[in-house]
Amino acid sequence: MERLSIFFYIYSTHSFHNLSHFHKIFNMGLHVQALAIVTLLVLIQKEGNSIPNTLHQNGTSHVSQSFSPWLNKVVQRRFHGCHGRASLCNKGKFPLKFMCCRNRCVNVTYNKNNCGLCGHRCPYNWQCCRGLCINTNLSVLNCGKCGHRCPFGVLCFFGMCGYGQGTRVVHTP
Repeated sequence: MERLSIFFYIYSTHSFHNLSHFHKIFNMGLHVQALAIVTLLVLIQKEGNSIPNTLHQNGTSHVSQSFSPWLNKVVQRRFHGCHGRASLCNKGKFPLKFMCCRNRCVNVTYNKNNCGLCGHRCPYNWQCCRGLCINTNLSVLNCGKCGHRCPFGVLCFFGMCGYGQGTRVVHTP
């Protein structure tokens, strides 16, 4: 990190020390800026710590080995997710809107990858409406989106009420 701050100090003092040479700096500005960006990216890549905390399949977190052994002892291991504790998702509410799917609380009433139950996927171009997979392109009760009803006698095509039916002309004598 010290190298990075030294680099910026040298760059700023070199570029703007003498304002009488502004036209020279302006002409060389793009080259100097490109060099500064490349050098900055190299420094960040070499000095940056890209080892994150890992999350194991059993739900326990583990501080990576790049930290001190003392820190590994002090950090409390926490359980993440809802696996084995499905009551966390609904908090005692009924009817059940959320279920524990793959260690995450998921709204199974409107999630097309977990519609009604965990892992129940709706077919392509269908939507999950209140826990049921519905073809919203043809359903008069869910036309285009969940809960959008077409008027009585009007059909739903391509997710639009009355598409292609034309208008009815009433002749008056």
